[in-house]
Amino acid sequence: CFTFYEVPSLALAAELTQDYDARTSLMSFRYFFAWIGGLAIQVALLTLLLRPTETVKMGFFNLDGWHTYGLWAAVTIVGAIFICSVGTHRYIPHLKAAPPARNLTIGKVFSEIFETVSNPSFRALFLATLFGLFASGISAALNQYINGFFWGFDTDQIAGLTMGVFLSAGMALVLAPLIGKSLGKKRGAIIIGLFAFTIAPAPVLARLFGLMPANGTDALYYIVLVITVVDVALIIVTQMLMAAMVADIVEESELATGRRSEGIFFAGISFIRKLSQGAGILTAAVVLSVAELRPGMQPGEVADASLDRLGWGYAVSLLVIWMLMIFCLSFYRISRESHAANLAALAARDEPGTTP
Repeated sequence: CFTFYEVPSLALAAELTQDYDARTSLMSFRYFFAWIGGLAIQVALLTLLLRPTETVKMGFFNLDGWHTYGLWAAVTIVGAIFICSVGTHRYIPHLKAAPPARNLTIGKVFSEIFETVSNPSFRALFLATLFGLFASGISAALNQYINGFFWGFDTDQIAGLTMGVFLSAGMALVLAPLIGKSLGKKRGAIIIGLFAFTIAPAPVLARLFGLMPANGTDALYYIVLVITVVDVALIIVTQMLMAAMVADIVEESELATGRRSEGIFFAGISFIRKLSQGAGILTAAVVLSVAELRPGMQPGEVADASLDRLGWGYAVSLLVIWMLMIFCLSFYRISRESHAANLAALAARDEPGTTP
């Protein structure tokens, strides 16, 4: 049900503005608030709900807390949808006019969809998103195990790491528009992505090679905290730039097909998000199985060999899949100059008396 709202809401970005840099700014704010909202409820989960009890030594296994979290999350989602809908309603008169009604067959609909998604830049972003969210699914599923078992952090320390990411979101909100203006979206996403996605598994790899402080030390916690804040900021910047890159495909596609297809492009990204994150969770389950981490195990009960397998599975899988994402991103072909040329060509085509 959420998808029925999310797809047209995302597609609005391409209609609210055609400016190359304004789209980056718009998507930056969207992702900033997405991270702030997600982080806020995550901190509430860790600090208020997943608390140890007499029978549950580790807060992560407090099932009552998880159930309450589900209710809180649902209310937050509905509230956010309402606020966004009310806030954008007044822009309806200024959006692109709907195309004239046509008689369409099922075959014609699917042929037009296929023509639209055949855009080379969309294919590049589609595959990049596939691998990027595949890695995100792995990271999301294994992150609690890395923090709780591999590093030995308690729920209060993990809440501190999560709160540090608030700073990451603020840094990204400032950096993404600056990087988009100075480097361009594609180049910026590739360069920042290479930094972000090599830094992310670096602490785990360093531990596997014996280069990190011992668990339980303040030095370990602060090193991981600083790396997390910087790295997540770079990851969010990459996400912001890639989201703005989707919007820029609309005019290139319109020039080639004669149709604006914001909804199709963002629906495709939404579809691949669900597919790839599910695959990421499945891969994470394989890593946990190989590491022999079973349900109900507590920190201190896991053998060092299992922790090593967990670390290798986490770091190597993320590094490989994220590099595949960067490789796919390199095939995106829209630049600031080509976007301006697309807008100029569309304006010339739409002038009265101009032959299509």
